[in-house]
Amino acid sequence: MKRIYYPAIFTKWKKGTGYTVEFLDFPEAITEGNNLEEAYFMAQDALYLAVLDYKTLPKPTTAYMKLDLSKYFNEHNIPEESFVSLVELDREYHNKRMSKKEEVAK
Repeated sequence: MKRIYYPAIFTKWKKGTGYTVEFLDFPEAITEGNNLEEAYFMAQDALYLAVLDYKTLPKPTTAYMKLDLSKYFNEHNIPEESFVSLVELDREYHNKRMSKKEEVAK
């Protein structure tokens, strides 16, 4: 199984319990969920769809571990209560899961 890990920024909604998720290495991959657990699963789906467009995947950003996150968030207009977490993607499992979704949609 080929697992990959990429850092993502989780930002809590101003109202409600949801989160918006953005990836440092895939600016096109933005998603959200009604709670943290759902946001994480949606992030896995967004990451899966994003990597399909790449022949060579970008090296995951690891510099975020050394960043002054409050300064980084301020410079990028990200709310201070946001946090960075690695999102794991098992590509083989997701391929099977997405194939089943497509079959059901037919």
